[in-house]
Amino acid sequence: TSMPIQTLQDAIGAVTFYAARWRIEDFHLVLKQGAKVEEFQYEDEPQLKNALTVYSIVAIQILRLRYLKQYYGEEPVEKFGFQPHAYQIVAQYLIKVKKVKIIKVEKPTVNNFITLITTLGSGNPKATGVRALWRGLRDFDIIYQTFCLMNNQFF
Repeated sequence: TSMPIQTLQDAIGAVTFYAARWRIEDFHLVLKQGAKVEEFQYEDEPQLKNALTVYSIVAIQILRLRYLKQYYGEEPVEKFGFQPHAYQIVAQYLIKVKKVKIIKVEKPTVNNFITLITTLGSGNPKATGVRALWRGLRDFDIIYQTFCLMNNQFF
């Protein structure tokens, strides 16, 4: 760092900033690999800003999923605002239509949810990459919303 370090507090501050750098790097990685923001072709600045805002929200959700898996994998999904009902619908779709056998339907944990998402995104339940999470989250939403629309349910 080029910051002047004269006290222990200065050193702790610099280390804190440096530690946050890796989260920022992860955020940019998700935007580049998942959203492919470097390929955007917008006519003007407001369009680009709007697109980056929306994709940033999704990127944050993907990073949140990775964090939750790492630290809270065995916790129930509802503890973090995920709907077990939505999970169960998509899990049953994978079991019936895609013939996936490793998906647990009842009382899902965060690990079960992430496995479902990465299976949707890559076909591989053990995938952990940004692309698998990004695609899986997109497909999860499409499947769940389609189910709700076809069954006259509100999501």
